Amino acid sequence: MSKSKQIPTDFFDMLPIPIAVLELKDNTLNHPMIYLNSSFNRTIGWNLDDIPDKDH
Repeated sequence: MSKSKQIPTDFFDMLPIPIAVLELKDNTLNHPMIYLNSSFNRTIGWNLDDIPDKDH
């Protein structure tokens, strides 16, 4: 996904399933999270803000 494309956040927030949008980076297993919908936070129960020692 190109960084110039917009994420359809309004649509993703309407869906009842957890959705995470990640930025794909070469040579890493830790891809930055770009967007988490509200269902992700409710269902999974955490996001990166809850992990203070992680670089994000």
